[in-house]
Amino acid sequence: MTAHEPRVLAINGSPHREGNTAKVMRWVADGCEAAGAVVDWFDAQSAEIDYCLGCNACLRTGQCVQDDSFAELYERIQVADGLIVGSPVYEGQMTAQLKTIADRLALLTLYAGVLQDHWTVGVATSGVAPARPLARQLADLFGQRSGFVGLRTASLRAGQLPPSVAAGVRGIERAKAMGRRLVRDIENGRTIPPMKAVWIRLLRRRLLPRLVMKTPGEFAAVIEIWRDRGWL
Repeated sequence: MTAHEPRVLAINGSPHREGNTAKVMRWVADGCEAAGAVVDWFDAQSAEIDYCLGCNACLRTGQCVQDDSFAELYERIQVADGLIVGSPVYEGQMTAQLKTIADRLALLTLYAGVLQDHWTVGVATSGVAPARPLARQLADLFGQRSGFVGLRTASLRAGQLPPSVAAGVRGIERAKAMGRRLVRDIENGRTIPPMKAVWIRLLRRRLLPRLVMKTPGEFAAVIEIWRDRGWL
């Protein structure tokens, strides 16, 4: 729940700032804004974010050792209440740009739950390949799933179509409704989280402390986050 104006960060993982994925994300963002949220944007293509080094420094200090755009993105994620995360479908997966962001977030997400309080809508677009599975994956990966939108923009009969034509009026309205739902989840929460979130929380609260407390110096930032959350 939030006592302030809901803040939503849209993370566009497409190499095209104004491509099909961005257009669909904007429909969701329009729904968020109509429900009273403030929407901020981050375009991965315009940022300089290097690959994860696997050094585990973030677990010790809470910060990445690399001096690039990730520090800005991480700060913007932390002040957001919800996320819209989008990517075109590349070989059934997210883009390399978005995968790099996910990798940089991975350890603090697993150990410290830095995304567990964020409600998320996943967005994926494609030509003829299935888009909904990736959209759902993004919603689960970057927080608690509020919903997801997948759109295919081509067919053998019609060829390549603009997103607005491929989705139609009903599809656009469903995307906007997903944005309104995201704001409702931010404001009200849910009584039953997705099963995956339940298992991850169980792992983090019951099993990971046994590992972490054996070498506390290697997990100093994680332990501090746990104490701030009342987990220790």
